[in-house]
Amino acid sequence: MHSGSQWYLGLTLLGVVVVLWVASGFFMSEMSDVYSKPYFVTYINTCLMSLYLPFGYRNHTIDRFKFSVTDTAKLSFVFFALWFLSNLLSNAAYYYTTVQSATIISCSSSFFTLIIGAYFGVENFALNKVIPIVISFFGLALITSQDSQKLSAPALAVVGNIFAFGSAILYGFYTTLLKKQVGDESNLNTKLFFGFVGIYTLISLWPIIFLLDYFEIETFALPPSAKIWWLLALNGVTIIISDFCWVLSTLMTSPLVVSVGLSATIPLSMLGEVILHHRYASPIYLLGAALVGYSFYAINVREHEDEIEAYDQL
Repeated sequence: MHSGSQWYLGLTLLGVVVVLWVASGFFMSEMSDVYSKPYFVTYINTCLMSLYLPFGYRNHTIDRFKFSVTDTAKLSFVFFALWFLSNLLSNAAYYYTTVQSATIISCSSSFFTLIIGAYFGVENFALNKVIPIVISFFGLALITSQDSQKLSAPALAVVGNIFAFGSAILYGFYTTLLKKQVGDESNLNTKLFFGFVGIYTLISLWPIIFLLDYFEIETFALPPSAKIWWLLALNGVTIIISDFCWVLSTLMTSPLVVSVGLSATIPLSMLGEVILHHRYASPIYLLGAALVGYSFYAINVREHEDEIEAYDQL
């Protein structure tokens, strides 16, 4: 159970995640024309999480975390493959569709989070949660219907949207798994957890880089310019910080609140598209975005009420 202060701190951290995830999306989009290497970029970003490992070990004590080092390592092992694949699909989406469409479609994770969370007993499946989710999906349908009209290669936009949707499904799985296994954020040494995720990725997933190169799916090449190196570095730092805040936010609030709360990426990504690419949203697109945004408000209010009721019953 969470106190009110924990809940609001979780929402604050979620705000940090929203800003950084949108920034990461634009970094990926900026690289797309020159350096189309979603697997390699995802691999580098995830491997950087291993930098958390020494800090996690230094701060780990049995009396502070119920999860031991061994337990944390096991949890990371179960978690890292889903995490990596979800992020890979999300990064690949930015190469084919717009940043705003990729981020908005990612908000469909709220539906899968609710269904999976209800099955595992993490979420309370109630009508006043289902209705906002349905509204959110209707908004997403409006958004995707407009997307192909704005791009010069609508077929590729469809591919990008499919990648984003696949990422959302996997997100629903791994965020619920994390909440089910961990419960409260005080149980888990988050730095240690991410450190192991980075180590497992570093050790086990590097051969796929050369397999993709061999089959000419993604040819291996280092960044061709200083600009791409800087974008790669900035994106890596952004991901490290945002994912750390994401885990804390998920454990301080709930997976459903966080997944729906990512709808706050909508206005930021739309603003970025206007400023950087001069792409303006149609009225139908804006309506869809507003519906997705409303679903966050409705879900968050109900989830917080559930938490307060459960907390008062203790």
